[in-house]
Amino acid sequence: MLRIGKPVLETLAECKLKERMPVQSKTDDRGEYTHLEALGRLLAGMAALTGADKIIW
Repeated sequence: MLRIGKPVLETLAECKLKERMPVQSKTDDRGEYTHLEALGRLLAGMAALTGADKIIW
């Protein structure tokens, strides 16, 4: 989890995630939200590993 999450979270803490996020796509609009997708996927993956999916709201 640290190998994948640490670079994203450290860059986010520096407020440079959007700036440093590599973007690979055929369309030009991916750069607008690729950094948000990376954070969302990271948080979803971390929640699954920590058992947060079992929390009842």
